[in-house]
Amino acid sequence: MSRPPLGLYRSSSGNAAKSGLGITLAARSSSGSRHSSEKVAVIPGLRLQPGEVIDREGIAGRSIFIIRNAAGLPVGVRKIAMENDPLPGHFTATQVEARTYRHLTTIPGWREHILPFRDEKSTGDTVTIDFDWLDGEDVQKYLEKYPDDFLPIMRQILIQLRWLAQQGFIHGDIKLDNFYRTADGRILLFDFGRAGRVAFASVMSELMAVARIISPYNADIGFWLKFHAMDEYAHIVSFKDMLAEIYLKTVSNLIPHRSKKSSNSSKSRKSSSNSKKSRKSRKSSSSSRNGSKNRY
Repeated sequence: MSRPPLGLYRSSSGNAAKSGLGITLAARSSSGSRHSSEKVAVIPGLRLQPGEVIDREGIAGRSIFIIRNAAGLPVGVRKIAMENDPLPGHFTATQVEARTYRHLTTIPGWREHILPFRDEKSTGDTVTIDFDWLDGEDVQKYLEKYPDDFLPIMRQILIQLRWLAQQGFIHGDIKLDNFYRTADGRILLFDFGRAGRVAFASVMSELMAVARIISPYNADIGFWLKFHAMDEYAHIVSFKDMLAEIYLKTVSNLIPHRSKKSSNSSKSRKSSSNSKKSRKSRKSSSSSRNGSKNRY
């Protein structure tokens, strides 16, 4: 079944909105947001490309702003965290996220795995992260519309988490709405506010989180991830290699196996083909013997 292109959504207030970067982005908010670009515009180090402007108010009262070009079209998103933010832990998490993006974007081919990071700036009491605009939506929203796509999407998620483990990181906040499905069907990682280095405890917690997502769809694999995966791969000394191999096996286990009936029918077709070849060879040898007798 082909998926329709992303269209315009409508916010509850009737303002036009467009799906992007995992959230519904309102064109303008008049909800009395506590986050205003008038407050953050004076922060040093915040730069826009020539002709770009930033929305005056944050999206749905949050410290996330749409960056627009001269024609008013969205071209990026800016996330801002301040030390005095009333949301507990938001400033620290954004600091971790900025450092993680900065490190991951030094790895060749990173654009195939994470959101299109543009830049980050940190001062003593403010952190900003800029992304290029990318049409799509988070996986949670997508699967609510297309639940039958869980299996191929989960395989892509595991492949991306395996790449992250190979770099020595765990995501730390595994939820379906922290994975992004682009308009062309790719799955990308984002929201690294709880990311960290791979270690024994972090591998355990990461596998538990993955199991919670998979269990409603495949209880056996969820059970294996929770209670047996680490024991099975205990011979691997490096925790990042262990986690990468566990993800690889999980991907292979999520591939549907052909039924025995299908396998038997395939064997019978091969057997039938072999018997036909055998009959043909017997006929050929018989006719050659008859021909030899006629010559004498």
